[in-house]
Amino acid sequence: MASACSSHNALSKPVEGRASIHTARLPHVAVILVLIDYAMLSWFGTLAEWTGNATGMFRVGTGLFLSLNVAMCVAWLGGPLDEHRPPLAQTERWLGPRFFLMTWGSLAVLALSYRISAIIRTPLDPAVADMLPVIIQAGQKMLAGQDPYTTYHFVSHDTPMQWLPALWLPYAPSVWLGIDPRYLGLAAVVASAAILGLANWTISGSGALRAEDHLHPWVRIGLVGGLLLAPAAVWFGAIGHTQVYWLYLVSFVWSLSRRWWSWAGVCLGLCLMSRHTLLPLLPLLGLYLFRCLDKSAKTRLGLSAAVTVLAILLPFGLKGVRHLFVESPAYYWQLGEQAWTTTPWWVTSTFGLGVFLYPAGYGSALSWVGGLCLIAVYVLAVHTIHDERTFVACLTLGLLIVTVSVPTPFRYEFFPVIILLSTIPLLQRKTAEPR
Repeated sequence: MASACSSHNALSKPVEGRASIHTARLPHVAVILVLIDYAMLSWFGTLAEWTGNATGMFRVGTGLFLSLNVAMCVAWLGGPLDEHRPPLAQTERWLGPRFFLMTWGSLAVLALSYRISAIIRTPLDPAVADMLPVIIQAGQKMLAGQDPYTTYHFVSHDTPMQWLPALWLPYAPSVWLGIDPRYLGLAAVVASAAILGLANWTISGSGALRAEDHLHPWVRIGLVGGLLLAPAAVWFGAIGHTQVYWLYLVSFVWSLSRRWWSWAGVCLGLCLMSRHTLLPLLPLLGLYLFRCLDKSAKTRLGLSAAVTVLAILLPFGLKGVRHLFVESPAYYWQLGEQAWTTTPWWVTSTFGLGVFLYPAGYGSALSWVGGLCLIAVYVLAVHTIHDERTFVACLTLGLLIVTVSVPTPFRYEFFPVIILLSTIPLLQRKTAEPR
């Protein structure tokens, strides 16, 4: 039975001329934007300090960050990419597979050296970042048979354990073995980069692997280069904890492109059990499932996702479910409200809508503004989702809106948005056929 996806694609096939040129250039524009995003996360704070007006500069930065990324997501919501371009073997002979692999390998070695050096030079100081210190202590409590969801006491402050289980449970083996957990995060980043840079994403609508990849090799190099070498990403790799979530996201989109529905469901379950920010995006997933997948694919993806979620939640019981999905989100929102009164730079020195609303006295309207913007994304999705690429473009746009709508969107919370944006150029395929 032909799906809505296939009928939409048949109607939106690009014509010769300007439209084909436009869609053919999108991957190259996307990689430039991805690198700009990484650069802004790495150096915009320094630029704001130089000006002496951090709040004003971050208002400009927020507007720029939002406008560029929203425009790119919307651009991806057009018709399918031009499928008539000649294969790379004819157009890019100067960059053969061997040279590409050598370049990618050199990039990986450079990134490993840079990141390991940063890990060695950076102590896990709770006064600087308490994320991994809390996870280490939570892992120790869990291995001792105690409840990991308690408050942890440090010299400078107390911090409750608030993260969803799939975000921190992967670190438990490293705690048990006495290995620095940051090396697990490093492995997750390298695995994510390998999927973006080396994995086969291109298949036809019927599910058959395509013999050639029409994507310029340097697009892939650019997409993984920012993730591996951006100073903000390297710094967070030395203090942070969400890299396994990034790997879940990349694996989820990759699985969709390969039609591995059961594995996509597992990755989706892991994503949902990692970050609360994905929960408002479930309507986009529901629309994609309803419109683009047949009954068998829906069942396999939905069942594997449900089993994964239940397997992670059951050990924590009903009390744990309430804590994870009621008390924990409330804590994060209260943290943002407190930040405005105690450490306002948390709110005004980041790419978020709060940099406009809190100084103007309208901080309480932040959730309403974000909610209205998210509804606009839902409406846009109803008119545009017709395959994996348009679904991921809407998902990226929705995650961007959710992220800028929390009171304190720290820099690391934007990495999943950029990583999702990095997957969209890889989702090129022939016009979809009935599934």
